Amino acid sequence: MKTVIGIICLMLIFPLSAMAEPIAPPVPYTKDFVKKSGKSEKELTDAVIKRMPSKEEVGVPAYPGAYYYQSNESEGGKLMSVVLIAKDGPEKVRAWYKEKYSGKNKVEIKPFTFYEWMAQRMDMGDMKTEIWISIK
Repeated sequence: MKTVIGIICLMLIFPLSAMAEPIAPPVPYTKDFVKKSGKSEKELTDAVIKRMPSKEEVGVPAYPGAYYYQSNESEGGKLMSVVLIAKDGPEKVRAWYKEKYSGKNKVEIKPFTFYEWMAQRMDMGDMKTEIWISIK
């Protein structure tokens, strides 16, 4: 009986420990997009999180309050880069990375480029900075 209980505990605990924490929360969707999609905001968000790289895969800390925007992979499926966006300005974000990160992956800070098509899907109105992380 103890063996059965032990196996059940392992089956419940192992999947939780195997789940990697995403690099950052995804950019929120606009209410209009959620309504038009026919899905709940949670369903849409969960679908993005399933495809999102983990903190461990990226190897670079996410700026506090940053959102996951996109990632790029090679044809072979190797993670090549991740883009986060933040509401703080580029200089503040750059200073934070200079203080908090000195690893091998390149972090490039750029002013946020807003495209109208984004506004139809994602709530990005207050974003000021793009954080481009190149994975080595």
